[in-house]
Amino acid sequence: MPTSRLPTVEFDMVKEALIAFGIVLVLVLTAAAVLGGPYSPAITVRQVARSHPRMLVATAMRDLLGTSRIARRGPPYQSEGSYQHLGPLAPEKWFGVTRPVNPPKVDVLGPLRRAAELNPSVGAALTRWNGATTTEQEGWGKSFLSALRTADVTAGGRILLPARKVTLSGPLPVMMQAELDLARAGLLAAAINGPGGVYHYSVQDSLLFLQGEVLHKLAGQRNLLGSQWGILHEEGPYPGPWWVAPYSFLYQIPPYSTSSNGDLMAAGTMGLLFAFLLLVPVLPIARDVPRRVRVYRLIWRDYYRWIRGGDPRTRMRSETGARGGRSEGAAGHAP
Repeated sequence: MPTSRLPTVEFDMVKEALIAFGIVLVLVLTAAAVLGGPYSPAITVRQVARSHPRMLVATAMRDLLGTSRIARRGPPYQSEGSYQHLGPLAPEKWFGVTRPVNPPKVDVLGPLRRAAELNPSVGAALTRWNGATTTEQEGWGKSFLSALRTADVTAGGRILLPARKVTLSGPLPVMMQAELDLARAGLLAAAINGPGGVYHYSVQDSLLFLQGEVLHKLAGQRNLLGSQWGILHEEGPYPGPWWVAPYSFLYQIPPYSTSSNGDLMAAGTMGLLFAFLLLVPVLPIARDVPRRVRVYRLIWRDYYRWIRGGDPRTRMRSETGARGGRSEGAAGHAP
């Protein structure tokens, strides 16, 4: 069998892999010890209640009245509401309600029923609310939200409304004060998530309670909004997930940034791009691009220089050996 004319070098792949793994491991451990984790503690309902009490109460009010974003979200949380679609393509509608959520009951009325077991005034307020007509409830809600915008909140978490607004707001001042008290005590999140036995892993409802204005405002303060390239940004000076850069880029340009179906459009675009990359080896035109562009010849230029005209270093050694009376095989051409 003819001996290969290409120069060869012994290479221990296992040894090189272990060395590389050891170097990377040391670098990772060192960076973790020096820099720590890039994540801040999770935002909790209690934290929001203590730092932004008016915002938390307003969120609870919108949930109670059914006007919050989650109450109007549609699938997978409610059967009615908006959903993203591109013509007949509507995955949210196809799958329907898979995570049912009832914001008035889960976020407000349920927790307040627990509070009523210790505070009779809360029970009386709930009875009055449940016995009122929809028109009365909407009137109370409108009056309370109007007064809440300028209401004072004491350091102890007491909501101070004008006496006239208290009367026009019906049972809501008592109900919302109890809601805020639960949140400040750190009990509201558990009451929203509901009983779950000894171990409770689902925190869906308490997370959805904070979505909308609360998380949007806090994310804006930390430069984490989509309009701030937040999808690529971690809190602090740390880099974010670079692999979602194409999605973040799409969110910055129309129509992705202006359409209510932007998420579905971005996901669909990236899905088509990924499918194209998978099919490149079998697509007649795409698979010929590397051969036509010939970038591989630039990458392997040393090999092609050797195989076409002989390696100049080998030829120089051969010529030197010939002049010195030594016989060395001249570099030949590959068949």
